[in-house]
Amino acid sequence: MIKLVFTGTLVSKPATRFIDAGKRQTICGFTVKTDSDTYFLVTCRGRQAENAAKYLHKGRRVCVEAGTIITRAYTGRDGKARYTMEVPAEVIDYG
Repeated sequence: MIKLVFTGTLVSKPATRFIDAGKRQTICGFTVKTDSDTYFLVTCRGRQAENAAKYLHKGRRVCVEAGTIITRAYTGRDGKARYTMEVPAEVIDYG
């Protein structure tokens, strides 16, 4: 089993939407400072999504634990291929 732990800063306000018969999902942008900034979309569902929407805000430092990273490809408005990394959070430390 792989366990990934990221510590970084939220770069966007958490956005909440409802999926799958009323279940809540919260998505927020997250960046990790390295030689060059690495940007992720952190997603969480259920009770954790409610807490993230309530307590997280842009600029807050958090620690996210996850088991996977999902890479998605899409075509941007300029016609170029773009990629995004999504991290389904298992644990978010608000510390």
